[in-house]
Amino acid sequence: CNHPIYCNGPILERIQLSGVFDKDKTFVDMPTRKPVKDIVAAFEHLPENATKESVAKFVDDNFYPIGYDIVEAELEDWTDDPPFLRDVTDPVLRGYGMSVHKQWKKLARRQDTSKLCKGCESSLISTNNVFIVPGGSTSREFRYWNSYHINLGLLKSGLYKTAKGALQNLLDTVAQYGFVPTGGRIYFTDRSELPLLPLMIKDYYDATHDQTFVAEALPLLQKEYSFWDTYRSGNISYTRNEGKTNSLLSNLASIFLRPESYLQDYVTSKTSMSGPDLFSTSLFNGDFYAASEAGTTPSDELLVLGTADINNTIAVNLNSILYQSETIIADFIKLLSNNTETQKSLQYRQSASERRQTLLDLAYNPQTGLFSDYHVSTGKHSEIWSINSLWSYWAFADAMPSEGSQQALDSLAELHNKFPGGLPNTYYNTTLLWDWPNVQSPMQHMAIKSAAAIESLPSYRRRAGGVGRGIAAGIAQSTLATSFCNWYTTGGTISGVLNSYDNASGNSSGASFGSYKIGADGNIITTTDASDPGDYAWTNGVLLWLYGEYGSQIEIPTC
Repeated sequence: CNHPIYCNGPILERIQLSGVFDKDKTFVDMPTRKPVKDIVAAFEHLPENATKESVAKFVDDNFYPIGYDIVEAELEDWTDDPPFLRDVTDPVLRGYGMSVHKQWKKLARRQDTSKLCKGCESSLISTNNVFIVPGGSTSREFRYWNSYHINLGLLKSGLYKTAKGALQNLLDTVAQYGFVPTGGRIYFTDRSELPLLPLMIKDYYDATHDQTFVAEALPLLQKEYSFWDTYRSGNISYTRNEGKTNSLLSNLASIFLRPESYLQDYVTSKTSMSGPDLFSTSLFNGDFYAASEAGTTPSDELLVLGTADINNTIAVNLNSILYQSETIIADFIKLLSNNTETQKSLQYRQSASERRQTLLDLAYNPQTGLFSDYHVSTGKHSEIWSINSLWSYWAFADAMPSEGSQQALDSLAELHNKFPGGLPNTYYNTTLLWDWPNVQSPMQHMAIKSAAAIESLPSYRRRAGGVGRGIAAGIAQSTLATSFCNWYTTGGTISGVLNSYDNASGNSSGASFGSYKIGADGNIITTTDASDPGDYAWTNGVLLWLYGEYGSQIEIPTC
């Protein structure tokens, strides 16, 4: 990212540190009113000791308001008869599903820079198709991580053209940058997120059997994989029993001030942070734990900037996803070669096999059946266990020791019993979004997929995750219940079927939320306040996926 306004430089620093806006993202989403060179020249005349009011005037004189470069979009393939509802008979379940489906109309956007002056610029990455925004108050572009779960929902809604267009937007960024940036703004082009594009293309193909699109996408999937293999990998040497050495991808990253979170990152980087209060979880006499009972902070694990040793950490979820990517790319090569294995497809399968084995060698604990991130510098597992580490079972449960798979499923069942309102990513109260007491639908989806993969094994011994349900279906029911009850308490109604909740906010017709909170008892905390739902589109995507996959096993809860 190299732009004198949106990425770095004195203009960005002055405006973001001045506190003109409540949210840093506001400024970097504002298109210019003048050519950039004219704004740079005007900035030279802004005094060093300019007041906040003077900085605000400079912004007003030189930049359009946020949202000036996008417009709401119509969905050409809209349907009032979504496939996921065709076998659902319960009127409340149908009504709720339809209310979620209709929210796609509110989230669809397309780029429109026609109102900008000649020579004016926007921070948007150019896109040719409709995209779905994450849903929060600062959502004005696509986001990579969010797009995966949105894609799940679009496909279950039968919006195949919209899904294909959104996927093409992501493929176009790979063609331009070599990878999918974190989001659809140029200030996101110096970083990426978990590389889920191959999984998205696979989901699209499974739903549509559009082999032509697979053929168009495959070279770009290989290009993105090459980026991760070349620029985000590290060689890990170790000795196995037979004396072999292996390499494994490591989650390489750099620390910098993010343009869209500039002031927040600046303050954090100047602050000496102490370890946060920890929420302790111990199961099975301490064999499986997320925090010590004493409440001490493991070294260099929880500090937000500058101290987390990311470059020397083998991330279980990232490498599990890359295993899936390697397998999917190999499958696509075979598909496009008349279902015949080729030298190239076998190379990808070999890479997947080596990656899986190295994860088993370094990140797997055979006593618990669980994976943990591995610190290369210390040769030890992370002391902080994350639900994300279950991703390996989604990726390759069929290659795991049967006893370990059962232990992992038992652990997941225990967690579900302890946290029936939703599974947090970690069990530390860091005050950050991805830690306790916050729960998000993407983590529930991952846990469901991992549990389902184990439950599909011949060696699986059934253990109920709810009355008459397996663990995967039990988590699916809890995920629906959490979302439905918060939708209901924020004003959700179904005409002629479900009346309004007594204390619901009068200006809301029911809200989805990007994140929910659980209480000390593990149950969900419902709210009547829909004023700040956050990035809720991924919640909608997961919900509609649940309808499609578990429609016969889920039911409306009592709230």
